[in-house]
Amino acid sequence: MSDAINEPRYPSLKGIMGAKSKPQETVSLADIGVEADRAGEQGSRTEVYALSEPPPRGDSRKIEDDGNAAQAVVDFLAEKRLV
Repeated sequence: MSDAINEPRYPSLKGIMGAKSKPQETVSLADIGVEADRAGEQGSRTEVYALSEPPPRGDSRKIEDDGNAAQAVVDFLAEKRLV
């Protein structure tokens, strides 16, 4: 296994500057041979039945750091029997 599989490859300054001068070609659906009714929302085979907000999270508590935040976190975890 490779250890580098999850390491991002950052672009170099030379690559960024070189990409600025490359032309960007815009093509239409007709240029690539796709019918208009087979692309976009019309051509999508996905159906969305409903959208809603995610359910509210359970027992949560916001801790402001006023100098004793670490102790408040430990107390909360101890209360939940996680520590």
